Amino acid sequence: MKTCFPLEEVYENIYRSAFSSKHLTEEDYYLLFYLMHNYYIELIKPGIVSNNPSLTRILALTQRGAASIIAMIWSDIHQEVSKNIEQSSYRYWYYKWNGDWHGEDRFGKLSTAEEKRLEELIEMLLQNELVSSVILEVAQ
Repeated sequence: MKTCFPLEEVYENIYRSAFSSKHLTEEDYYLLFYLMHNYYIELIKPGIVSNNPSLTRILALTQRGAASIIAMIWSDIHQEVSKNIEQSSYRYWYYKWNGDWHGEDRFGKLSTAEEKRLEELIEMLLQNELVSSVILEVAQ
């Protein structure tokens, strides 16, 4: 497996390899967005990010960045229908976060079940050979 990528591809590689083959619910997509937007990733070593070889911590994604990767994951899982479906666009997930999900308003207010599932998703992310840890970027 290739282990040196531009930063944008590091994000894509880590998240897509962890989640693109999974059955994800609507709640899982919300929690993935929450994870991507609020947690940073410690890489196992320097040299993974080709355009910044000394980088070992990649920061949480912006809302648009998280929405883009979720759209990629959704499209990977739903390849047979993803071409003409709104979920294959980052806009769908961006507006979902800022609309129906009230994403920013729910920060630090996950239910016990959501916290448990978030931990499971983090464990899936930690299975990627490039990831050493996943850490909340802002103290709650």
